[in-house]
Amino acid sequence: MKYMIIVMSLLFVMACTNSEEKKNVDSRTYKVYAKDRGDQSWILYVPIYMDDTKFYSKSRTEYKLDHDKDLPKLSKIVCDELQTIRGALPFQDYFKQYAGYVDNGRIYVYVNLFSYYQVNKECTPELPRTIIFLTDGDYNWGCMIIDYEAGKVVKYKFNE
Repeated sequence: MKYMIIVMSLLFVMACTNSEEKKNVDSRTYKVYAKDRGDQSWILYVPIYMDDTKFYSKSRTEYKLDHDKDLPKLSKIVCDELQTIRGALPFQDYFKQYAGYVDNGRIYVYVNLFSYYQVNKECTPELPRTIIFLTDGDYNWGCMIIDYEAGKVVKYKFNE
C-alpha cells in the first residue's frame, strides 16, 4: 500500500510539472540577437549586475567614458582581440557594454559581451541597462578588461 501511495504521488507530481507547462513559459519569451540589430555598443553609466549588486565599490571607483571619444578606440581594441580568440563570435555578433573604472590608480574598462538576451513577448525589446550574463556554456557571453592607458586587453573570459 505504501508503494502504491508513493507511485501515485510521483505520478501526480510529474503531471503537475509536465512539458506542456514548460512550453508555455518558454513561448512567452524570445531571444534578441545582436547580429540582427547592427552594432549595439553602449556605455553603462551606472552599471549593476542582474541581481542588483553594484559594479563600483570602494576599491573600484567610476571613470566616466565619453561615448564619442572612447567608444571607437575601445571597439577597435575589442574587435582586434576577438579575432585572436579561437571560437569567439565576430565583433558584430555581440552586444557590447562598457564601464570605466579606476583600480589602484589605473584606469580600466570592463567590456561585457553577449550575443543575445531574453525578452518577454509583451515588452518592447529595449537595450539592457544591467550587466547581462549568459550561462549557456558557449561563446555567447564573455568579458574583457582593457587597460585604458596601455590600450590593450589585459584579461578576457568566455563561458565556453
